[in-house]
Amino acid sequence: MILAIESSCDDSSVAIMKASDFSLVHYEKISQEKEHAKYGGVVPELAARLHTAALPAVILRAKEHFSALKAIAVTNEPGLSVSLLPGIVAAKALSAALNLPLISVNHLVGHIYSLFLNEQIKLPLGVLLVSGGHTMILDISETGVISVLGATSDDSFGESFDKSAKMLGLGYPGGPQIQNLALKGDDRAYDFSLPLKGTKRLEYSFSGLKNQVRLACLELENSRISSENSRIHSEIPNENSKIPSENSRIPKYTPRTPHKTILALGSELKNTFGIYYKGNIFLSPYIGDLKNIATKNRFDALLATFKRTYELEFTEIIADLHPHFSHTKDFESQNLKKLAHHKAHIYSVMCENNLPLNADILGFAFDGTGYGEDSKIWGGEVFGVCESKGLKRLYHFDNFAMIGSQNAIKNIYFLAFALLRKYELSAPSFFGRFNQNQLKRLEIGLKAASVQTSSLGRIFDAVASIVLGLDSVSYDAQAPMELEALYDSSLDVCYEFSVSGEIISLEAVLKSILAESLPSVAATGFINGIAALIAKIAKKHEKSVVLGGGCFANKALLEQTITLLKAQNTPYYLPKNLPAGDESIALGQLYYALKDENE
Repeated sequence: MILAIESSCDDSSVAIMKASDFSLVHYEKISQEKEHAKYGGVVPELAARLHTAALPAVILRAKEHFSALKAIAVTNEPGLSVSLLPGIVAAKALSAALNLPLISVNHLVGHIYSLFLNEQIKLPLGVLLVSGGHTMILDISETGVISVLGATSDDSFGESFDKSAKMLGLGYPGGPQIQNLALKGDDRAYDFSLPLKGTKRLEYSFSGLKNQVRLACLELENSRISSENSRIHSEIPNENSKIPSENSRIPKYTPRTPHKTILALGSELKNTFGIYYKGNIFLSPYIGDLKNIATKNRFDALLATFKRTYELEFTEIIADLHPHFSHTKDFESQNLKKLAHHKAHIYSVMCENNLPLNADILGFAFDGTGYGEDSKIWGGEVFGVCESKGLKRLYHFDNFAMIGSQNAIKNIYFLAFALLRKYELSAPSFFGRFNQNQLKRLEIGLKAASVQTSSLGRIFDAVASIVLGLDSVSYDAQAPMELEALYDSSLDVCYEFSVSGEIISLEAVLKSILAESLPSVAATGFINGIAALIAKIAKKHEKSVVLGGGCFANKALLEQTITLLKAQNTPYYLPKNLPAGDESIALGQLYYALKDENE
């Protein structure tokens, strides 16, 4: 008999089989679905802890068969590294205690050979392997000889189910949820394109299909918001007792400047562009990430349609300050103004709330990454209003290195490493995740890093890497969302940020996070600390607050911030009809471009 242990993801499993006839003698699985469901996916550190708690008891329940065992088998790859470890440790301990050989097994191979348990299958054999983390076509020419003929170039099929379900608000795991609804649905309602249709390559791609789901969700949400706004407007008469027009959701500018026609190019990611024409603003539909060639072509086509339809000739063009945005470079030869990304976030909220550009406010631009006026990457800025120059930066989070530049946005352990090294903090649980060669490469990358950031979005990423054990992320805002999922409003914990001059230090907060063993407490203390920082600065300056940037899409952060501002009677302004993220950048750019007429 052979006892096998599996812990590669979120199931703790033990099985015993007779080698002579492949009959199953014992099997037990402990599922973690309920524990992970509230996070919308598997949290690696939580999975590892649950494996550590469950496996000893599961193994002991098979104790009556120990005397007949001839070997111990265990999954050693692929899988979540922190999840694999409890299974491997348990298998090694059992192997040593019973003096039995230890066999390491690739868990994909385990999937394949499970086909042979109840079927008489002859070789050679072609296999389509579809799992939560893998999608591939395999050729088995003879026992133990497996060749990969094709695989997915991006997400796995199972992963796409889970991510699509999360976008649809269906919970985890996503496959069964989507299947149940699909069986009752209309297969003609959406005409999604088939990935790689017509290609001769043995390859799969699901990211495009997943993106079509995202865009469909966004369209449905925009439709819902539009319907809700129409309902609200119908219940609140305007000064002429008429239902406001569609453009009335964008503030009217006085005095009007019909001689000006202004184009705002918006951001490179989550792009929309905006046009000021004859006293009104037109915002384009959501376009997307312009690093993608097809999306950039859509930007060009939409802009051409607007120009042709309204016979536009732009007298001014305003763009993001970033020097390398491709859609900005197309207009470099024209009358081009530029505005820092995070100032545009604040101006957008001011515009939606009909605040004049010289309004005496504090603007909190807490966001991902944007090119700053000092050539660093901003995203954790507090602005005040300077009469002559518009917004002036008063405070910002302490700058730290982005190892690998843009690569750090995906490989978030780069950010965590840089922050911990900046403050020379001891973090054995974090550094212990890497071998000596990896740590040396990180040190080399840190020394070579030329990009510095103050971005709160990147700080969220770093904290998630430390607290949740995340090394990388696969979709936008994954790390902050997982921290938000851990937030517990019943906990009375708040980590205090220190402010010296214009610098907001992270050192004390990081020390508190490292000292906490429970992820939910660390996440809650961190988020409450940011909200308390906003309230503290607002109270010091005794000014109204404008909240802009993608970090305020974090429900826990926004609600706690509003609670604290209300408690101290600080007026605050939020985005209204536009998202907190980069979709609003074009509106902020237009408002700034119209500053002469608004002052």
